[in-house]
Amino acid sequence: FWATACAPEACLSWEVKEHVRTAFSSGLSDEAAAWTLVGPPLRVHCHDLSFLPPGTIDVATRQADHAERSLALCVFGGSKRLDQYSVQSLVSNVIVPSSPDVFAFVDVPPSQDSPWAPDEAEMERAHKILQMMRLVRYAIELPPLREQMHAHARGNMSIDTWTKVLERVAGIDSALFQMYARDRCFRLLKEAEVFRGCKYSIVFAARDDMLWLAPPPLHLMDKDGIWIPDGMDWGGLNDRWAVMGRQFAPIWFGIWQDMVKRTFMAEMLRIPEEMFTGREDQFPEHPPIGVELFLARRFGDGAGRCHKLQRVLSTAALRCSGWSLRAQRGSEAAGQAGASPGSQDRRWGQDKRWCTRHGFRTSAESSDAHNVVARLELGGWSWSTKKPWKLHIAPNFFTIRNAMASDAPKSQVLGFCCGLPKTFEYFSCTGYLSCFNAHMATYHRVCHAGLLGIGLSPPQDAGKESSCWRMNELQKLPVLCLLPWKEEQWQVHNFAYRGAALALRTESSAASTEFDDVLMADAE
Repeated sequence: FWATACAPEACLSWEVKEHVRTAFSSGLSDEAAAWTLVGPPLRVHCHDLSFLPPGTIDVATRQADHAERSLALCVFGGSKRLDQYSVQSLVSNVIVPSSPDVFAFVDVPPSQDSPWAPDEAEMERAHKILQMMRLVRYAIELPPLREQMHAHARGNMSIDTWTKVLERVAGIDSALFQMYARDRCFRLLKEAEVFRGCKYSIVFAARDDMLWLAPPPLHLMDKDGIWIPDGMDWGGLNDRWAVMGRQFAPIWFGIWQDMVKRTFMAEMLRIPEEMFTGREDQFPEHPPIGVELFLARRFGDGAGRCHKLQRVLSTAALRCSGWSLRAQRGSEAAGQAGASPGSQDRRWGQDKRWCTRHGFRTSAESSDAHNVVARLELGGWSWSTKKPWKLHIAPNFFTIRNAMASDAPKSQVLGFCCGLPKTFEYFSCTGYLSCFNAHMATYHRVCHAGLLGIGLSPPQDAGKESSCWRMNELQKLPVLCLLPWKEEQWQVHNFAYRGAALALRTESSAASTEFDDVLMADAE
């Protein structure tokens, strides 16, 4: 992805034409590259001229109006998960429409010869891909060694005790590396703020392996809120991407720094024990730890409220690293030929994770993003902050949960999962992992009626009472539905905490199976 310029005399009339170099993936040399115009010319300001590739035009020293450059984008991740498709989607759907100052941190693996030297070929590949973005500052480097990470995390803890922690708790290494990558990118951003003499107003954080299907509604987000994509909480808070006022950025990016100051175990102790209740049979020692769990404990205020936290429908999904359509077709051909599953099964990405047939990490996330974008582009829906349609999972989550695994009365489970997290002593913005341990049924969707800070509203002449889609490409159920604000056909619960007892009061019990049957038929 590059740009060429058409230059009238007046600087304010610059136009940028977007082109795709068709030789990018065909192996042709730069001299033989063909260029294809993709879309109408875009009007840009003087300070946007840094988007042009070097040598396109002789531009004097950039005269940026720092007061207007209020949005910063911080992209982070590992080079093994970085590819040109994800970055190109980020450029097309975030960078071009919003013109942020872009910062990037990518860690590369060590070379085969020395753990202290980076893999030069991987560094060069990452450098070429990152140049597709308009970067203010970036870093491509080795992350700290695993032993160094552990030294920071254990603090004053003895090595023997720390070893026992590593044996009991899965996911620590992955969580530490993700914490570090976020912190390193944020440091690049803060260095630029010192240079420019003022702070940005809004910070956009995003993993480097997200595929953006359409622009997120940045025009509806302001510096006084924290905007987190709906779904994919994994018992905590979705960490794929986020938009926040600059004053909240240290909270989102600062997990590594806080962990270094207070040790990893101190951060672990901030997670309430109720988070893991009922999972002892599945994880006899300790459930896996992810960044989502740490993030969920950081946004409550002193009164146990998360009033700055807003959920927004996502237009992006996590790609499966190492996946390709050619490899997928090869896997299908091998299956048809009777080959046993194994090394030829390329539905597994290079990091040994299962991939969907379209190359995404999870079917539910890609399905949500696809259906949101389809309604925006084809169905006449629009982004809205004024009573957008709510989310609802069908069939009822607690009915399924009790039928599968619990002998406790439904009201007791409901009180624990939806009521207890709202109390001061057991407060959690995102509920407990013991109740919502996956990515589809989340505390927000189940216990807060799926209310969105930014959601979708249908065209006025739609005449619909619901709009649903399947959450899993391999299963008919469950389905996720958008319902009008006025719909109150499911239970609305108020909770009161008195001493050691949690009392549940059901205001309306009109919800139920018949209504869910209608929604599931709508999804069909």
